[in-house]
Amino acid sequence: MDTVLGNAALGAAHPALPPERRAADGRAWTGAYVEPPEADHPHLAVVRAELPPMAGSSSETALELLLSALGAAAPGATPQVCCPAELRRVSQAPVRSHPA
Repeated sequence: MDTVLGNAALGAAHPALPPERRAADGRAWTGAYVEPPEADHPHLAVVRAELPPMAGSSSETALELLLSALGAAAPGATPQVCCPAELRRVSQAPVRSHPA
C-alpha cells in the first residue's frame, strides 16, 4: 500500500512543479543513470539500458513489481525471474567497495 501511495504522491507532485523545475528535474534523473562511470559502477553499467527513465512516472512499473512479488510469495507459486540474462551478468560483475 505504501508503494502505491508513494508513487501516487510523486506522480501528483511532479506536474505541479513550474515548467523550468520539471525540466531540470527530468535532466537530473536522466543524468543520474547515464553519468556514473562504468569502472566505478559495473552493476549499473550492465543494466543501464534496461532501466526505465526515472524522469517519468514509475507507478505502473512499481505496481507490476509489487504484484509479481506477491504472486511469487503465494503458497505453491514458483518464483519467476524477470530477466535472467541481465541478472546473470550483474551477479558476475566484480563488486567494488566504496570508501566511507
